[in-house]
This record gives sequence, structure tokens and C-alpha cells, in this order.
Amino acid sequence: MLSGGRGFVLQQPAKVAIIGGGGTVGSSAAFRLAGLGVASEIVLIDARENMARSHAMDLEQAAAELGPTYVRAGTWEDLRDCGVVVLSASLPERNVASRDEYLTGNLGIVREAAGYLAAHCPRAVVIVATNPVDVFTAALARLTGMDERRFLGYSWNDTLRFRWAVARTLGEAVADVGGLVLGEHGEMQVPLFDRITVRSRPVELTQEQQREVEISTRSWFSTYQGLQSGRTSGWTSAVGIARIVEAVTTGRGDPLPGSAVLEGEYGVSGVSLGVPVRLGPGGVAEIIELELTPSQLASFQAAADKVRSLLDSVFRGHWAEQREVR
Repeated sequence: MLSGGRGFVLQQPAKVAIIGGGGTVGSSAAFRLAGLGVASEIVLIDARENMARSHAMDLEQAAAELGPTYVRAGTWEDLRDCGVVVLSASLPERNVASRDEYLTGNLGIVREAAGYLAAHCPRAVVIVATNPVDVFTAALARLTGMDERRFLGYSWNDTLRFRWAVARTLGEAVADVGGLVLGEHGEMQVPLFDRITVRSRPVELTQEQQREVEISTRSWFSTYQGLQSGRTSGWTSAVGIARIVEAVTTGRGDPLPGSAVLEGEYGVSGVSLGVPVRLGPGGVAEIIELELTPSQLASFQAAADKVRSLLDSVFRGHWAEQREVR
């Protein structure tokens, strides 16, 4: 298990920066956070300065009706004194078969962000929502040299969509359904069908019901991409990101799903994957190890192998470029 904090306690509420604050996910998260009162200040940072300023001008007035949170546009320098940073910057949305296809394009964004994070806010908690999330969460920890417990990849949507699909199959309200998805934020998710609850009571799905849920969840991304709307799932992500920021800043709440760098948990090390975590002012305060079936554990470790391969490719290219520069 991981312990957190190392004595660093956020002042409540925290200053929050959103890198990619001019995009769908970043601006939606800013709106949701402004209504929770867990941030004293939200700074929107975006390569498209006009978009960041546009959202900030609108959000500043909207936030005035929601609480005391101050919203403004900023630059990399405004990362100073941030307690929490959300990285949601990405190349423009396009129709892709897998989130892994964003790896090459988004790598430059992540490398640039890493330098500024290390320089300006090395004790911040960083929530990584830039895809592929699992790869970039571990990569940022390495590139910045920061405590890996301060990084959490955003994979909450996988669990919510699983609960949503189970609720549809059973004819129940999503709020009444409990469930959890581990593994990759992508095709190699590991849904835990043996831990589904309805109103806190265990429920066992038939094989046919499980197939229906799997079809709903595994086809969701391709169906959404097929709309070619040019946007990503901002509202869903906003709700989940805000919940994570709230858990980080308050240190209260139930365990949440997130992609954390593992150091032996579930038989995996050096790779970030979706697991249940407890959060606090230092980031990941605890990684909760569940007892998995042999099949579930094998699937989880297969996901780790895939993510490790992608992560290794990032650093092979990174160090090759570094040698060229020298």
C-alpha cells in the first residue's frame, strides 16, 4: 500500500490550474469545480489563449452565482502555488479506433507540461486526463522526477459507464448500482462483474446480461467517435474530475477509481493502471488491493504488459531525442 502526503497539506480551498482549460474537458471541469467550493481560484491555461480567456470571462461571471471561486486565464507561470493541476490538453478530437492513437500527437504536450510542472509546482497533485491516460500518468512521474503518488490518471468514466450499462440491463437507477472497472483506460478494461451491487446488495448477472453490458461499454467509444462531433466527453469527465479534486483537497470520501503508478500491487510495478484508491492532500494515499479471480488478474496483468510496451516506446524516443540535442 502507498502512504501519502510527506507532510504537505493543501490550504483549503486550493488553487487549481487546468492545462487545456480552453477545451471541452477543461472548461467543463472548471464549471463543475466552481460550483463545489473546493477551489479558491481556478486558472485556465491553454495554447489557444483566446479560448482560455473566452471561457474565463464567461466562467468568472457564472462562478459568482455559484460560490466564491475566482476563475481567470493564465500562463505556465501561474502554476506556482497550485495545490492541484488538471492536465486535459490534447490535440483536436478526431475519429480514432483507440485512445492509443493519441500517443504520438499528445506526447509533445505532455513533455512540455512536465517541464513546467517540475519547475513551478513540484508538490502539486496532478490529475492526468490526456490520452492515453495510463501511459502519460507514469511518463509524467518519470519526466518530472516528482513523487509518483502525486499523479493520478483519470479513468473514472470507465466505472461510471459500467454502472450505467448494468443499470440499463437491470432496469435500475444508475445511482443505485455499484460497480468497478480496473485495468487500462481503453480496450483492456477489467470489469468486475462479481462485485456488482444494487442498493448495496450483491447482484449476480446472467451470462447473457454480462454480454449485453460488455457490448454496451466496449462499443461506447467507437459509437461516440462515429458521431464525428469534434468534441470529447466533457460533461462526464467534469463530474469525475471535480469529485477527484474534492477528494484530494478534503481527504474525505469513499475510494475512487483512478490510474495510479503501481509498485508491486496486483503483481505489477512501474506501470499506471486503473485501481481503487484513497486520495488526500498528497495525492494517492492508498492503493486498495482487491482479491481478483485468476481470470481477472490475468487480464489486469495483460493490460499492464500493453501499457508498459507503450511507455517503453515513449522513453526510447525521448532519450534518442535527448542524445540528438546534445
